[in-house]
Amino acid sequence: MLRVVFSNCLIWLAPMVLLAGLINSVPVPPASPCPGLFSYQYDSNRSEYYGLANLQSQQIKNTVEVEMSFSIAAQLPSEYVGSIEAIGDNRQLLDQISKGRGVSYRVNLPIQNPLPRLTKLSLNGKTLCTSQSEKGGFVTETTLRHLFRTDSNWQQYNQFKNKPSSLGNTLQSDRTVASSTQKVPDNFKLVSEREQNHTVEETEHMVSPTGNSTSYKYVTKVSTYKEYVSAPMIQKTSHYYVNTTTREQV
Repeated sequence: MLRVVFSNCLIWLAPMVLLAGLINSVPVPPASPCPGLFSYQYDSNRSEYYGLANLQSQQIKNTVEVEMSFSIAAQLPSEYVGSIEAIGDNRQLLDQISKGRGVSYRVNLPIQNPLPRLTKLSLNGKTLCTSQSEKGGFVTETTLRHLFRTDSNWQQYNQFKNKPSSLGNTLQSDRTVASSTQKVPDNFKLVSEREQNHTVEETEHMVSPTGNSTSYKYVTKVSTYKEYVSAPMIQKTSHYYVNTTTREQV
């Protein structure tokens, strides 16, 4: 009888252990320092978390520069540090910016467990919110930057949008007139620049053979990736470089 009860316990225990392991492996999103502007969302199609920055309530001018800093309590598995993508097509974004309103961004995260913690969010040099970095152990700091600016056609675009339609002047006033839709010429461009910085500092120490002294070497590596995109005629250029500095202390 005791043997049967023990077997039944094992049958129930195995799924419970497996379920507990799955629960522990699911990442828990960190608290956002500004929930109204930045939140963590789950993409069921990609089975991953991403950051959503909704800055449409922010007033902007012709240039929209967004910078986000993250703190990660782990070492990244590769040089990839994430990226920022504006949500919407270029015509929608151009129209949104022309109205003096910010846009929304999807932030692709470089790691899922642990999830990066947002430590700073700024728009056009103005800090919107901040948070403390991770403490203890190996900590990676990353910075993502996204820049929207318009080319020389910006003023022409605004003049084109505000130009009164000649269609209404040829119609009689007692007839119902539907507002005409003006097509934006294809030569209007919205220039986008993205930049990602990845900073890691490693500490190496060496004890002398006699044990009387210890020397420390601090190695700081900053990896920067820049991407320039001009749309709708897509012209893309990318630059990637690594800057390493070493400081020694005895």
